[in-house]
Amino acid sequence: MAATFTVKINEKSLGNFRGLPDQIRNMRKPMQNALAYLEAETKKQFVSETDPDGRAWASLKPSTLARKKSGAIGRETGAMINSIFTRLTGDLQGEIGLSVEYALYFSEGTEKMAARPILGFNNTREAKVMSLFEIYIGDLVR
Repeated sequence: MAATFTVKINEKSLGNFRGLPDQIRNMRKPMQNALAYLEAETKKQFVSETDPDGRAWASLKPSTLARKKSGAIGRETGAMINSIFTRLTGDLQGEIGLSVEYALYFSEGTEKMAARPILGFNNTREAKVMSLFEIYIGDLVR
């Protein structure tokens, strides 16, 4: 299961900074920082048992709780949280996902299991990602 997002910087809007468009052609560093941030936020969700917007995941059914060693949702073996991956797919594009196949069922739900969304990009995350790029570009200008 994977979701992708793209951050685009319009070089024309940066034309006021002499020489800067040539310097910003490689945005790999801030993109890597953005992916690391999104990975950390996704891992926090497993601890807080919430979706990307902070809404609590559906509680486990009593029959599920009866067979589990703990009441933790999605963390019984640690396989899902340990399967989170990120990768650059371009200077301004990256991917974050979970490599265990059942993560899709966990996130989207099934007829017998409630959906517990894992991946997402909301206003808070977008603002943080954009600030990482702004800091990087600001450092180039100095």
